[in-house]
Amino acid sequence: MLMFTSDDKATARKIGVTVTDWQAWKYGEKPVPRWLWLLLRYERDRERMGPWRGFRADGEHIISPWGDGLLFDEWFKLGDYRRASELAQQQADLIERLMA
Repeated sequence: MLMFTSDDKATARKIGVTVTDWQAWKYGEKPVPRWLWLLLRYERDRERMGPWRGFRADGEHIISPWGDGLLFDEWFKLGDYRRASELAQQQADLIERLMA
């Protein structure tokens, strides 16, 4: 994360400011500009996303980084989908046992 890096020169270069400005904001000598605060917040939030990184919302869809999507209303049916899948597997197992 930018805020906790020890390489002030690289951080300043990355965000397009002087090392002096970066250090002044970092050590509280000057107020942090809103754009920088938003950037730091964005970076922190991105790190916290973990396995959800790359997903996005588009209208009624949640879209994965691979391009497939899920309708918002389907989200509430996921439990039913899981139970149906489990029941189908149990039925298949039962049929195999009965046929043996």
